[in-house]
Amino acid sequence: LLFVPTSYFFGMDEEANYYMVLVATAFAAIVTAFIDSSVISLAASYPLRVQEYFQFGIGLSTLIGSIYRDVTKIIFPPNMIVESSLLYFYSGAATIGLCIASY
Repeated sequence: LLFVPTSYFFGMDEEANYYMVLVATAFAAIVTAFIDSSVISLAASYPLRVQEYFQFGIGLSTLIGSIYRDVTKIIFPPNMIVESSLLYFYSGAATIGLCIASY
């Protein structure tokens, strides 16, 4: 989550950064798919109430991510897409870090 926006500051040309972001995004998607599948199958072994809360948590996290993106799109003009994306990714990473620390 931190690598994708930070790659903008690595000083590479635009095409190299483009491919690096694509590879990092593909890697993150594959890892997320494995983790999500594992956690969902683990939750299936618990009572129905636990599964309900698990699904609620997934929906809530998706809502929070959508709100973050909407807010970053609203507060920045359309020509500041890099700044908007940096704030979105870093605020998401900070939120995940805060959740882990709170746990």
